[in-house]
Amino acid sequence: MISSVFQGLQTTLIGREPAAPARFPRPWLSALGVIALASFGAVAIQYMNDTRGIGTSWASLVGVLSVLPLYIMFRSPLWAWRLAFIGLLFGSMNHEVNEIPWNPVQIIAVLIVLFVVALRESAIVTLWVALLTLVPMGFEMQPEHLPGSAVLIVVLLVLGNQIQRRRRVEQDLEVQSERSELAAARTRIARELHDVVAHSMSLVAVRAETAPYRLTDVPEAARAEFLALAETARESLTEMRRLLGVLRTDSDEPALTPQPGLSDLDELIASARSAGMTVRSDISVSSADDALGLTAYRIVQEALSNSARHAHGVPTEIVLKEQDGQLVIDVRNTPGLVLGSSRPGHGITGMRERAELLGGTFEAGPLPEGGFAVTARIPLGDK
Repeated sequence: MISSVFQGLQTTLIGREPAAPARFPRPWLSALGVIALASFGAVAIQYMNDTRGIGTSWASLVGVLSVLPLYIMFRSPLWAWRLAFIGLLFGSMNHEVNEIPWNPVQIIAVLIVLFVVALRESAIVTLWVALLTLVPMGFEMQPEHLPGSAVLIVVLLVLGNQIQRRRRVEQDLEVQSERSELAAARTRIARELHDVVAHSMSLVAVRAETAPYRLTDVPEAARAEFLALAETARESLTEMRRLLGVLRTDSDEPALTPQPGLSDLDELIASARSAGMTVRSDISVSSADDALGLTAYRIVQEALSNSARHAHGVPTEIVLKEQDGQLVIDVRNTPGLVLGSSRPGHGITGMRERAELLGGTFEAGPLPEGGFAVTARIPLGDK
């Protein structure tokens, strides 16, 4: 813990390469941004000249330090904060004549940069940024203004960090969902190859081997040709079995980890909760065959992924129970503000296919009282 804290301080002060540099906007949009920043810088310089009585050179330096962090904050949030921090040190000169230590442009820019840092950096680095930002504030601000300003900064950073965590869980759940869909597609391909193509090739091999014995007066050359065809068919079957082995795993190596099932739902729900989602669960079914357990796990996983993408901050309820010889899976969002993209995807279709493949039914749609529900009913069979 101590090492991670000091590593966060080192990253904050010394820096590192940004994890994912932001893409440059369109040229005309970038030009408008530069013009806007130059205008804000001019406002800051004029404010310093009018209220502080300092020279144009020092006022220009403060004006540049006020807006330059905004220009680089998406490419390198930490460097933007460092420049903003230096600006806080210089921007408070001669503030005795004014109870506000810094110019309004600088204050707004610092708040924006702090929010971007919270969106992009780890919690430890964000904590050090908050603590170090409060140092010049403690020296320069009047005591009665310091608590409110500190609370504002903390709230801003906590909000940014929570948004970052939610984005990460959305990305993780989306990656897991895509992997599940890919695995399901590969399994379907393998099943079709095994059930159709492999079966047909086996018949070809058998018919070719038995043809010399079933047919009368077969020349020796034709007999040899039939045997060669049978050998070729069997070699092709061997190669196909190898291909099926690759399709049924997620990599070129044999799968060593069993497919998830009902016993893994608690871990899935715990990971969603740790990422900031509010999830309430009531799971009264603890065992099922492998196919049903995997299907239940994937349906809950996809439903949680949809909740993370389309229902930010809305609690999610998960119920798994046995009813009339069926496993009932019910995942719903309680009524509330629903945000996110409304573009259709393949998640609902994939969940429906999984349920119907085991002889079950699937329903998904908005609730009359608000919210959204996903319900699957699948025969339990022999546990």
